[in-house]
Amino acid sequence: MTTNPQPYRSGDVGRIPLVDHEGTLRAWVLVDADVLDWAAQWRWHLIPAGYAVRNVGSKTPDGRDGRTKLPLHRAVLGLPAQGEPRIGFLNDCQLDVRRSNLVVSPRWLVKRLTANPELGRALLDLGNRRLEAAA
Repeated sequence: MTTNPQPYRSGDVGRIPLVDHEGTLRAWVLVDADVLDWAAQWRWHLIPAGYAVRNVGSKTPDGRDGRTKLPLHRAVLGLPAQGEPRIGFLNDCQLDVRRSNLVVSPRWLVKRLTANPELGRALLDLGNRRLEAAA
């Protein structure tokens, strides 16, 4: 059965349909409402690993699919399709890509901060200033 589900907003949460190549609804993915219009420009689909992705790039000259799958959670954070850092889901739901549910790999952060102590000091200073301002 083919459907034509449309993205929609409910309060501060947006929902984007994940459809297969025939247009059949497979699932909904949650995004922040301010991301909805941007993300709804593209057709997202559900892959077996449970992520919402879209194809980027073009097919190869011989017709094979040479496109990359860009996960929505990485796109929302402005990250490339693959590589570091790894992103986790606080509530373990891969279809909840609201920024409040996404977390950067602690191992990656420690590695970066160890390699760049000045960055760590700057982040600590920023945190301290925010605490002082809140007091």
